Amino acid sequence: MKLLEVIRSMNQGGAQQLLVNRLTATSSSSHDTILVNTLPVEDALEAAITAPVGVQIVHPSSSSILRAHWQIMRLAKREKPDIIVVHSPSPAILLKLSRQVGLLKVPVVEVVHNTSYNRKIVEWASALSNPGADLTLVVSSGATAGNVLRGARQVAVQHQGVPVSKMRAWMRDNSAWILEQRARWASQDPDLIVVYCGRLVPEKRPLDVVKAVEQIARTTGVRLIMIGDGPEHPRVVSYVEDNRLSDVVTVMGRQPDGWRYVAAADVFCLPSEHEGLPVAVMEALALGKPVVGTRIPGLADVLTHGSNSLLVDVGDVGELARSFRSLAATPRLRERLARGAEATSAYWDSDRSDSAYYDALSAVLSS
Repeated sequence: MKLLEVIRSMNQGGAQQLLVNRLTATSSSSHDTILVNTLPVEDALEAAITAPVGVQIVHPSSSSILRAHWQIMRLAKREKPDIIVVHSPSPAILLKLSRQVGLLKVPVVEVVHNTSYNRKIVEWASALSNPGADLTLVVSSGATAGNVLRGARQVAVQHQGVPVSKMRAWMRDNSAWILEQRARWASQDPDLIVVYCGRLVPEKRPLDVVKAVEQIARTTGVRLIMIGDGPEHPRVVSYVEDNRLSDVVTVMGRQPDGWRYVAAADVFCLPSEHEGLPVAVMEALALGKPVVGTRIPGLADVLTHGSNSLLVDVGDVGELARSFRSLAATPRLRERLARGAEATSAYWDSDRSDSAYYDALSAVLSS
């Protein structure tokens, strides 16, 4: 099967990391893939899928969405792919419209990675163009309830995954590094090490984690490690400095393979307002780490309160702090949730999800 996959940016992000994971897996080797990054500059994750895997990456000559679209149309005419798969809303809208009016003869599959879009005009335009997609794959059942899918002809939930076996093997082989990392974060073994690993953007509410840790820092031996970059980074750093939390909170910025730092923590936290199916949560489960998350549709497929996680209401910093305090004070609770995390992670192995992904695309071609 020859695929033309389209995404806007190959920089930091869950959709991008999932794409890299799949294209570097052996299950993709039987498929000929051309990847279009609609930004005209090379991004951070591209090196992982060029020389090692042999995936051809194409950049349009302009960052203009319209110009990039017409270059994708010409590329499709020249390369004659069996199917076009698009992972970002802006290029998806134009490709679906082109398919809808008959300008594009190749089947179009859109993969929806979130339950809502930050801009209402994108949500509206996506709904208008949805009938042009031959298939819409959503990464979690929560995404099916929003306006994002209005008008879509055929919708299927396609859970993504992470390389669980590979991550667990790394964890077993690098126990010394993990212990050294914990020692760097705290001179004495604390009651609880919490890691936030993800983009520092408003919708993920990274400051909520900092404020929750601040509430219990005087009475609990807790340490917070913030990994990631984004527009909220200056606010997080300023808050830590202004409130003299540097001995409790470490802001590390963006780190390659951030999940390795999650392996050195006791708990992973993601207090987002909305998510599709966050890669970082699947990675935490693969490493056997309990998750403190929020009660949102995008997490309902993967997290169960009291089984592999503790869930709080969005924006409830007090409840977040109480969850951390309970985990710090009750090692048996942490151990039970860790066992639950490890038990549920098998489903989120990318070996299973990658196979299901290509099966779904093959079904479009055979229908």
